[in-house]
Amino acid sequence: MRTIIVILFLSSFAFAQNITIGTAYQRSELNESVGLSISPEIITFNNRKVIFRLYAGYFLGSNLNYDTDFNSYSRYEFGFESKNTMLTGKTFFNHIAVGYNFQNNQFASNTSDWMFSFGLGTKFLETLSIITKYVWNNESGIRIVLEYDMF
Repeated sequence: MRTIIVILFLSSFAFAQNITIGTAYQRSELNESVGLSISPEIITFNNRKVIFRLYAGYFLGSNLNYDTDFNSYSRYEFGFESKNTMLTGKTFFNHIAVGYNFQNNQFASNTSDWMFSFGLGTKFLETLSIITKYVWNNESGIRIVLEYDMF
């Protein structure tokens, strides 16, 4: 499964129209993390009102353990996301994503899982946008993303 997702992501650069890079901060009940992501566009519809893209991300964070110690971890995310401005106009958009994360944590046996997110965003400039979304996975929480379109 991991190999198929990585091959699909890497092959998308061959036909990607645009690439977006981003930084993110995620906060949940017992942990927080920061990360970087890259998203090549696959296809757009209706004069760029609907954008479909693949994404990959790398996050570093810390978990608050039961004995109040902090345990660090790293996480890779791969998935598919959509930005849709059909209902909210050109400056505001909704963001939907589905993917899979692979977490490297020496204190947990299996922390890799599917993830889903939904959020709202706005464009500051033509190429800069900020997104606030809720992420459902093994460490659900609020994620704030700052994205830069490199086109």
